Amino acid sequence: MKASILSCLLLLLGFCLEAQQVYFSVPQKLPNSVSRYKLVGPGADGLLVYKWGDKMHLLESFDENTLKLKWAREIDMPRKSRILEIIPDRENMIFIYTVREKNVTDIYAQKFRYDLKPYDEAILIHSHKRKFGTGVQEFKVQLSQNKEFAAIYMYDDFEGITNRIDYWLINRNLIKLLDGVELLDDLTMFKQFMVSNVGDIFLLFGKSKTNLFGRTGQFQSLNLIQHERKSNDKHTESVISHEDHSMISTRAEVDNKNNRIVVAGYFSSRASELVYGYYYAASDLGTKGFETQIYDTFDPDFMKKVYERNRSKDHIGTADLRKLVLRQDGGVILVGELYFAETNVLDNGRYDGFYNMRDYSKQFSYDDIITIALYPEGDLHWHSVLKKKQYSENDQGYYSSFSLVKGRKNLHFLFNEEISFSPNIKDIILNSLGEYRVKSVINSKDYQLSFAPRYGKQISPDKLLVPGFNERNEFVLTIFQYDEM
Repeated sequence: MKASILSCLLLLLGFCLEAQQVYFSVPQKLPNSVSRYKLVGPGADGLLVYKWGDKMHLLESFDENTLKLKWAREIDMPRKSRILEIIPDRENMIFIYTVREKNVTDIYAQKFRYDLKPYDEAILIHSHKRKFGTGVQEFKVQLSQNKEFAAIYMYDDFEGITNRIDYWLINRNLIKLLDGVELLDDLTMFKQFMVSNVGDIFLLFGKSKTNLFGRTGQFQSLNLIQHERKSNDKHTESVISHEDHSMISTRAEVDNKNNRIVVAGYFSSRASELVYGYYYAASDLGTKGFETQIYDTFDPDFMKKVYERNRSKDHIGTADLRKLVLRQDGGVILVGELYFAETNVLDNGRYDGFYNMRDYSKQFSYDDIITIALYPEGDLHWHSVLKKKQYSENDQGYYSSFSLVKGRKNLHFLFNEEISFSPNIKDIILNSLGEYRVKSVINSKDYQLSFAPRYGKQISPDKLLVPGFNERNEFVLTIFQYDEM
């Protein structure tokens, strides 16, 4: 009983650590009508969290300093609507949403006040009529870094194959500035959609390799389509290709500060999907062609850091590029994670022989974080391997992986030391020279919480907002504040 009272007090008040503070919200029982949530982030009236289900849309505001709930309001939305994005502003919010009626889906943008009363009438962006036999349409929103522009894009998804992408660009006044369509063949895979701070649109595609079973996860080449807002000019550029290597796990970022676009990822050999190194390509915005194209294998020092005991290997297994961190000088840091998922089939035969039941068990391993820092020309600056080991079963890796905080001086990697109800929360602090140290932040058992760092959101240069649940499956928000930044 005393431990429970102490936990509640700590949840309400927060507590201080060396060079770090942690604050908790009061646990909330989620209504049965709510099945999902999204951390919207800071608005003019506090930190916003959107929760929804099939027939309910709820917006909540929390105090940015104490995480005390300020208000919770239900959003009055049309039937069969889905909110794609909430964009907070100083005086109001922009809602981008769809409304489906039979085989017709309308895309709207509308301004709302913080009391959730409409600021003006909804603007129809596009009306899409689905044809019989076509794939399911997915709708997403991509914002520019300065949040002056929002692009809504729609793509079909039939067993992982996309054959058409439609997109529309609007500004904060909800004026449609640009629209376009891209048609793809079955070997071209849509990888990423980006918007620059001046409203130019970029689409990244990969030309897939094939085998007897169809498309693989490897790419023969990467191409980028740029659609310029002011001139309405559209052109395609070859990003990178190689005769002996295949690209895997690629990401791109628009570097608005240095007026560049960068593309990076890992590569494998033509004969396998093992990772042997990384690639990097960069181009100045407004110019045609990627003048910088780099392929580099992992050097022996890097491999020693990955395999501390077996130092003879020249490759790593499955790795996923999670983030591209842009540097002030125009270079980048590739932030990857060693990741593996496996499904096991367990046969449980009945003694009476009527049938065999099969149980499926899926294991998830999220291990070391690998970081590679490159100069603007693609030359290696440093590399570091941040050791961790996370294993879980049948949870889709919900509490695994990490959250990245981009501070003024350092990068912080926050993660659960192990996947259980009582892990230590670790913080790896990485500086600009690739040097790092590891800190224990808190022990979840002391506060009866399970944190989900991978779904966290950085809300300021020194604050990270992380969702989680307690042992009663109540929703809890946590702010980790880094005072040393």
